[in-house]
Amino acid sequence: MDDQSPSDDPDGRTDSESDESDEWNPRLPSDVLADTFVRAENGRVITFNVLLFAVVAIGFGVPPVLYNIVVGFGGTFGMESEIESLHIVVDAIGSAILLAPVVATFTGVLTGFQFDQSPSAVGILGAIGAVTGFVVFCLLLFVLGALSGMPSNPLLSALAEDPAFPVTMIIGVAFAAFGGAATAGVFTRQ
Repeated sequence: MDDQSPSDDPDGRTDSESDESDEWNPRLPSDVLADTFVRAENGRVITFNVLLFAVVAIGFGVPPVLYNIVVGFGGTFGMESEIESLHIVVDAIGSAILLAPVVATFTGVLTGFQFDQSPSAVGILGAIGAVTGFVVFCLLLFVLGALSGMPSNPLLSALAEDPAFPVTMIIGVAFAAFGGAATAGVFTRQ
């Protein structure tokens, strides 16, 4: 390899330059996370994720509130109408939560297209942004569920019944965003 000229190297580097820059430099996960939060453009990605998840939460959470204002829960048909009204709220909030990994994948892909960093760094940034957005998303759905006028909040009922579900959803959202960002990062890197 000593007889190889710089023009033979695809990057145009000499052997000594190649050896110095290709050395593996392990970093602690806490260092990677600290670097992720310090950069200003990363803050924009996290803000974008929070706002996009908030828009989706409002889109799914406002219809039950409007339904309560226009029709009212319970109506004049008694228990049957109240059960039907409950299904509207539960379906809206449940659908929003189950679609959160799709939103996370979308935000992850956008993050991957935006940055020219290693796929793992972009993936971590996408996951952090999506998890932050998902937490705000759940808080908005909780508030909108309370505003819907239902006697009990469907989101709180679901949490009380199975507290492991939000943890698994957060993990799913993180994996979806990491995968979307890392995949986009691999295909957009020059």
